[in-house]
Amino acid sequence: ASESQYVTIDGIDIQSKKVGEYVSGNEIRSSRINVTGGRFVYGLNIARAEDTITPLTYIDVTSSYYAVGIQVGDGKNNNISGYVYSKADDTAYGYYSTAMATGVTDNTNVSKLYLQQVEAPNAVGVRIEGAKNTELSSATYNIYGENVKAIELVPDYMGNKVTDVNI
Repeated sequence: ASESQYVTIDGIDIQSKKVGEYVSGNEIRSSRINVTGGRFVYGLNIARAEDTITPLTYIDVTSSYYAVGIQVGDGKNNNISGYVYSKADDTAYGYYSTAMATGVTDNTNVSKLYLQQVEAPNAVGVRIEGAKNTELSSATYNIYGENVKAIELVPDYMGNKVTDVNI
């Protein structure tokens, strides 16, 4: 396999260096994030971060394989909102909450998330893995492809189930 098969590009990457440590008080306001290229593309990657807000953020990601507009992992007390365009040749997500190291993504408010276009053969608007206390409200999901899902709730890789989701 060539090295270019694994190229990952993050538009904005906010994450602590260590498990159990959080980057706090992050604000991404009235920003435009455009990322094109690479096999794995993330517009906004928030890992091990707390008290993050993203009002009026516009994210547009395009990949030859896998694209995620906003990914949150092992974060807490975050308020995620904005406009997302996510397109890929294989798999695309608008918003993806996942386990990174501890399996705990807690108290996330995902409101006013407008998935303007999520398009791929496998397209999911919102995927939540093993998180707890998640609010999904005031949203728009425009999803296109052969295998599409608006919202997907699944256990994370450690077996933690999704709990306390309000939709």
